[in-house]
Amino acid sequence: MNRKNSTTKAQILKEFEDTGILRQTTYAKKEVEGELRKFQSMIVSKCEGFPGDSKISDIQAYILALAEKKDLLEDPKIIKFNEMSNELNKLIAFEISGNKGERILAHNLEWVRVKNRSLMNLELGDDNFKTEIDGVVVTSKAIFLIEVKNSSQDIYISPHGNYYRANDRKKILFNIANKMNCRYYMLRKTLRQSGFKKKIKIYNLLVFTNHNCAYVNEYKYIKVCSAIQISGTIQKYRASNLYDEEDMNFIQDCLRKASKVTKYPIAFDFKEYVELYADVLLMTEPQTLEVAYADKNCKDCVVMAAFNLLNKIIRKTKFVYATLATLQIRFRLIK
Repeated sequence: MNRKNSTTKAQILKEFEDTGILRQTTYAKKEVEGELRKFQSMIVSKCEGFPGDSKISDIQAYILALAEKKDLLEDPKIIKFNEMSNELNKLIAFEISGNKGERILAHNLEWVRVKNRSLMNLELGDDNFKTEIDGVVVTSKAIFLIEVKNSSQDIYISPHGNYYRANDRKKILFNIANKMNCRYYMLRKTLRQSGFKKKIKIYNLLVFTNHNCAYVNEYKYIKVCSAIQISGTIQKYRASNLYDEEDMNFIQDCLRKASKVTKYPIAFDFKEYVELYADVLLMTEPQTLEVAYADKNCKDCVVMAAFNLLNKIIRKTKFVYATLATLQIRFRLIK
């Protein structure tokens, strides 16, 4: 890399560093999407002509197209950039999809027309085990334990609780029964340790928030419904009354107090990605960057020169006013 390119790369890295984006080692779940969106905006801003709502996948496609024209697709840095971009795209999509699903759930829970207490995003655990619960709705009849999925593909759940894409039943994505059992166990344990004496009746609900997703559920211990069906599912649940207003308030307060916000590291090397991004930009469109940063530096010089001139004017103005004030005082004393 020549000296001019090294200078430009250093400027790009400094701009990312100065933003402070993704500089913490750990983040709470609710913080991750916002930080990833800011990082994506910074990546996009380094390519001329891309609108602000562009994604990293757009920049990735652009750079790969330029690399192909310059016969650079086999370059190790281009290959690594492509791999890391794919990983980052999945990470961003996962966070956005999950949070969107939870927002849809919260909106649909507002339509539940029986007395209830609802909570979202609980983190329960002890020294040995922790789990995240998407939602809990407490009514007089039961405690509804809710797991949210914002799947874009059709889903099949086997009699043993294995979770598949409907078009690929050879590959088990995970076991939804085990996931729900873990949440069930921790929810029950938390209530008992808090001194709740009444019968604990927990009803498992798996909610799909994407209305285009079709599902088949053959696991009988979990009720599956869409987001728009959840209010009806809760309202139509047939059972004897177990909990009064005081019980519902106790359960709500107990779970709020027990829920602890845990911060986790994000499993991605953002510093390495930025350095790699700067390298591939300089490999594929060095002239555009050099002009842009030369222009930026030129503008910075003009701004600094104007600022210094203004300071001089202000200082001289202050001196003139101070001199006039002194003369005025002296004139009054003479009179």
